[in-house]
Amino acid sequence: MALLLALADALGRTERVREALETFREAGAVALQVGSPVDLAQAALGVEEMELYTGSARGSVELLEAALRALSPSETVERCRVLSQLGRALLDTGEIERANELARAARDMARRLGDRRALLYALICEGAGALV
Repeated sequence: MALLLALADALGRTERVREALETFREAGAVALQVGSPVDLAQAALGVEEMELYTGSARGSVELLEAALRALSPSETVERCRVLSQLGRALLDTGEIERANELARAARDMARRLGDRRALLYALICEGAGALV
């Protein structure tokens, strides 16, 4: 699983985003099959990011929703990132109100966690929602 996620990440970093998208999708399917919430979250986050770069349809929403259900309800950086990127994906599907709710929840969680990177992602999502 780690190798598949690393391959997808490497493909994305070398601008082979369509291949990265497919590899992240494959990793998501495997993570669902083996019941690995953290790997599922990483795959879903990768799918969402690659969809953003490719302009692909937002199939990541279902994967991000699955990751959110699979992750522990406790406040973690992974959960925070899934919330913020789900919000960003929902903006593209027209679910503005829910996207804004998720962005605010992610922002507040990131602040409580004290994680600057998670806060950055949450604020980007929140800012994108304000522009719609």
